[in-house]
Amino acid sequence: MAEGTGPRVVVPGDRFPLPDSGKVVLGPGLTTQQSSHGSEGVVTHGGILRQKGEATFWVDIATHNPQTAEGDQVLGIIIGNAGEGFLVDIGGASNALLPGLAFEGATRRNRPRLNPGDLVLARLKVANRDMDPELTCVTSGGKSAGMGHLEGGLLREISLGLCRRLRGKNCRVLTELGSRKKFELCVGMNGRMWLKTEAPMDAVLLANAIEASELMSDKQVTKLVNRISSGWS
Repeated sequence: MAEGTGPRVVVPGDRFPLPDSGKVVLGPGLTTQQSSHGSEGVVTHGGILRQKGEATFWVDIATHNPQTAEGDQVLGIIIGNAGEGFLVDIGGASNALLPGLAFEGATRRNRPRLNPGDLVLARLKVANRDMDPELTCVTSGGKSAGMGHLEGGLLREISLGLCRRLRGKNCRVLTELGSRKKFELCVGMNGRMWLKTEAPMDAVLLANAIEASELMSDKQVTKLVNRISSGWS
């Protein structure tokens, strides 16, 4: 995988040559083996092979199965009440509990009114095998920091690799789209993305572009955004 080439889909057992000199860094989904041609990278988990610089490689694991941990932000769908709180679908094996007081400024007399189907951005407060997940919509300092009820917008399920890419720094597709169109975006580490624009159809176009960018190089992303934005006023 030479410098400058775009990411590509790989499966376990795929191999690629590694640089002959210098320090090589292999991230998740990869190991190394010696062959008659020198050192080779060997794929151990299917996904998207990515490269940074000349000697850093990793695989974005192509899965939709949530692999969340305590502290992760998730996008949840309210499915009903649970005592003084709410039962929330976060895409895992168990539904999560969101206490009614786990919102900024909430009191027993002043709690948010959420209905089945409503979407919330929340943080996993409890996440272990022995207990059902518990959510909160406040930071350790009691502030919402953008968490809570998300009104309107478009919800999509995306791969966890794309989730990490969108939440990382200097994401090319978000930079390119943000320079041309105003939108709100929330990405949960449970494989969900929420996007809101002034015109609902624009949200569909932007979401499609974001999903399509997963297998593209930065140059390809720029061309894609230029093409879809040419018709915007």
